[in-house]
Amino acid sequence: MHEYWSKVLILVGFAFPAQLGIDQNKPSTFPLQPGRPIERTLSVGQLHTYTVNLEREQFVQLVVDQRGIDVVIRTFSPSGQRLGEFDSPNGSNGPENVTIAASVAGQYRLDVAPIDPSRNLPPGLYQIQIVQVRKATEEELKTTRNQELLKAKGLDLLQDVARAADQFRRPATRAGLLIKAAQQLWDSDEMHARRFMEQAIDNVREAIEGYILALQDDGLPVPEEHFDALLVAV
Repeated sequence: MHEYWSKVLILVGFAFPAQLGIDQNKPSTFPLQPGRPIERTLSVGQLHTYTVNLEREQFVQLVVDQRGIDVVIRTFSPSGQRLGEFDSPNGSNGPENVTIAASVAGQYRLDVAPIDPSRNLPPGLYQIQIVQVRKATEEELKTTRNQELLKAKGLDLLQDVARAADQFRRPATRAGLLIKAAQQLWDSDEMHARRFMEQAIDNVREAIEGYILALQDDGLPVPEEHFDALLVAV
């Protein structure tokens, strides 16, 4: 039983919303427009978010000029699905070229973050700007559609795995599976990731309550304050 309880405690740690960024403050969003570059300072642990409005079958090219910090740029569709990740091997100085071919009209998102958040590096400057907006070629649109199709198949598989969690008897096992699915889905399908995370937290709560009942059935003392705190937390 102690081994099972240890696993439950581990899941409680993962289940806190902060672990997946559920309750983190969302960064301010800056709209990008042609001819209006934006220069900012970026530090470890920060995320800068930008948006660009595109019509269907439009193509946009952006440049992020690194000036003392190595960044990675991730692009997202209007529905929140990740489209691409851009990081060339030029270190902390030089340009990162970013492109989006819009398969649908809407507001596209770009996230700029330090490439290695685990290293305590000093802040650095970068400049982001749109360098061209034009009609996308058929080849560019075909590449985008193929990428979206592959990602959709992967997301469907993850969702099928998460929905199968109910077949497992132990709530801690179900919670672990749902948490892993949520982590994998988070960047590409935040809506379903949140739903799976909420289900995982419900299962963690069920596991804690089950352990309390087991202690009571065995006539063992229950550290009520400790368990009450855990139950409130999840």
